[in-house]
Amino acid sequence: MLRLKQKTKINTVILLLFCFCVSGASLVEVVNASTELASLSFLIDKENFLDPNYLYVDITMNPNLNSINAALTGIEFDPQALELITATTASSCPLLIGEFIDNQLGRTDLMCGAPVAISDNSTLFHLTFKKKTPDFTSLNFLGHSALLSADGYGSPVPVQLESHDIFIVK
Repeated sequence: MLRLKQKTKINTVILLLFCFCVSGASLVEVVNASTELASLSFLIDKENFLDPNYLYVDITMNPNLNSINAALTGIEFDPQALELITATTASSCPLLIGEFIDNQLGRTDLMCGAPVAISDNSTLFHLTFKKKTPDFTSLNFLGHSALLSADGYGSPVPVQLESHDIFIVK
């Protein structure tokens, strides 16, 4: 009886190794595809850049082979140079889950969700800043910014956070 259990265990291990070897290449491809870095970036509206009063900025996402259904963006800006007037969700991520704006600190946190997974480059938010002074400034994502996978668990997707330097023309 003991020999039968040992043979069964050995056969099971051999079967598992065989299955792993046969499907190993595709498993590696799936793991690599899902761990590609996604990115969050700022897109300045160049058509209205010379507007003396407002700066229009979109927050965009490149999911880079991932499917996303929620985003959290923490943004830092210079409160001496800019004041965030409005923040709205884009059609790709239409559900506004949360919004925090502090113009004295120069910080905002925006959260959105999408009922359908997003797998293409998309705009997440539209921001309108009031220009306060002509100056050189920057927009930065805070470290807690995140994209969440449409995997049923909301697993965080590795993300590259890009900053954007701006010269404010008034």
